[in-house]
Amino acid sequence: MVSAFFIINGQYMDDEREILFIALSNSLQMNNKMLEASKDSLNKDQLELLQYTINRHEELLIKYSNQILEEEVKPIKRPQW
Repeated sequence: MVSAFFIINGQYMDDEREILFIALSNSLQMNNKMLEASKDSLNKDQLELLQYTINRHEELLIKYSNQILEEEVKPIKRPQW
């Protein structure tokens, strides 16, 4: 389910990629901390899944950062409450 924050009148907000980039960055940091904190207690499958998730986050961050940098830099719009 997509949050109403991202959709207004059926259209995605202009800053969708930027918000996804921030969310991916935060999630990557949390996953890296989780990996460091529990590396010894995870089984092989859990470790591989966590490492895969971290790798995908990094790939997506590169993808979104390239897309964002190709366009004119605009600040994220403040939501209308």
